[in-house]
Amino acid sequence: MAGKLDALYSVAPGWLQNLMVAGYGWTWRRRRYGTVFHRELPLIIERESWDKGRFEEFQSEQLVRMVAWAFSQTPHYHSVFLRMGIHPAEIRSLADLRRLPLLARETLRTGGEDLIVRSIPRRRMHHYRTSGSSNAPLTIAYGPGTHAHWMAYYEARCRRWAGVAWTDSRSTIGGRLVVPKKRVKPPFWKYNAFERQLYLSAFHISPRNIRSYGEALRSHAPRYHSGYAAATYFMASLLEEIGDPGFEMKAVITSSESLTAPMRERLSRVFHAPVFDTYSAVETCCLASECECGRMHVSPDLGIVELLDENEKPVPPGQTGEIVATGLLNWAQPLLRYHTGDLAAWSGEACPCGRAMPVLTGIEGRLEDAVFAPDGSIMLRFHGVFYGVDHVREAQVIQEELDRFLIRVAAAPGFGEEQRRKITENIRARVGAVKVEFETVESLERTARGKVKAVISKLKPPAGIPGGI
Repeated sequence: MAGKLDALYSVAPGWLQNLMVAGYGWTWRRRRYGTVFHRELPLIIERESWDKGRFEEFQSEQLVRMVAWAFSQTPHYHSVFLRMGIHPAEIRSLADLRRLPLLARETLRTGGEDLIVRSIPRRRMHHYRTSGSSNAPLTIAYGPGTHAHWMAYYEARCRRWAGVAWTDSRSTIGGRLVVPKKRVKPPFWKYNAFERQLYLSAFHISPRNIRSYGEALRSHAPRYHSGYAAATYFMASLLEEIGDPGFEMKAVITSSESLTAPMRERLSRVFHAPVFDTYSAVETCCLASECECGRMHVSPDLGIVELLDENEKPVPPGQTGEIVATGLLNWAQPLLRYHTGDLAAWSGEACPCGRAMPVLTGIEGRLEDAVFAPDGSIMLRFHGVFYGVDHVREAQVIQEELDRFLIRVAAAPGFGEEQRRKITENIRARVGAVKVEFETVESLERTARGKVKAVISKLKPPAGIPGGI
């Protein structure tokens, strides 16, 4: 249904788009901030006072329940446990976690239906997709209260730590194509009145358009900003280059890409606000967020996070490992020991804030270059390029020239002309009328740490656009 609404929105006249944005805001406000949100929020805040032992006790209790539930309710875990000779009654505490098999992303992509529980009616579930930057996007099922429960964690551990609240006005830069790429005059944004949200297009940020972005921010005067780290940084860089004085906000909350020290410094300078970074995923397996002391705390009551080396062994503090997460929140689609594909290290130091919540350092998520469109706009994270495209295991977008892109695809059986056409449409919707070429490969080249760089640009920034991050 969401895909059909997105398609309708893309061709709708402006007045209808505004009505759809209003309807979207109303629907999502009800879904996010209902009874479950208000019930769980004080409990999540109270748990911040727990010591390490109490957190581990809670994790053990939830893990035992989740394993028994997954075995009894999902075809995937029922068959896997039987095949491996694992009985749920044998999983009695956190110490037994490593007896469970790891869950590969590819398994979730191809067999996600078998991971959805059978006792919750499908009509009561909501479905969300991952970004589809370098992989075919995954569809994740949430139970009736999952989204509100997740938002309670985000409120407690992200917004609250940053000194803002869900009732405050905000500006956002995300992956939605809120206005057509072909638009050349403002507005390059939509206003979601029900959530007091100014949603800025990530696909129109350019020297030509930047003054309009500044005027929109001044006009709406949001209390805080949230969204993609790199796109927000590019916008801030261009504002600073034209001498825009910036905007006084309470906080900037970033996500989705690594936030470097120069990025943080510029964002704080332009928006006159402290910057708080976050790490999470649509799969709802884990959440890490910065406290007032600037440390990235894992929320251990939301998910069990392991950092494993290439031999699937836990790494010591200071050593990088892959984030493997077991969700304790989403009972509609249990994910046990899920390969996130992201890398991080444990800090060996206690945080001055006093919270007994584990601290991550050096989180390495998706690796991407900036892409420069022929119209002068700049963007990072090709969110949605592989939406609606089947038979793609993983892919890589390479900008060869300003108006020419190469798509390397590690294809599954069935990939063909229809998939190429859809990917081409998705790219042109974001960067304009460019040439798109394809190369099918067995696998994509990985870094020394096993990561695939999702977007590679072989261009230097065009004149007037800020360079490296």
